[in-house]
Amino acid sequence: MFHLGEIAVLILASVRLVKGELGTVRTAEYDVLRNNTGGPILCATDQPHLVRANTRSLLHCSTSCRENDQCLNFNYKDTASICEHFSGYPFKFIVDPSCRHYAVRPIILF
Repeated sequence: MFHLGEIAVLILASVRLVKGELGTVRTAEYDVLRNNTGGPILCATDQPHLVRANTRSLLHCSTSCRENDQCLNFNYKDTASICEHFSGYPFKFIVDPSCRHYAVRPIILF
């Protein structure tokens, strides 16, 4: 198990979503977390504030997080099609090949 306070977590891959509404653009970028550059992708084990079963895809999970103002990051579990939203930053992580944790990175638009 990994603890955020004990390791340097690197941000490697990202997914960017953009939603346009009348006069506004809301964007969110999500980065998958690894414990080092070549290390395995991490999965948060802290208690999520919202669990969505039967999520259609990673894109659906990330979109639902972007639309949830309390969601700062999420786990996506491939084999179970589960999306877990976190309202705070998790501290406990494990390596689980069927689960990836994504953290929301704020984007500033000018």
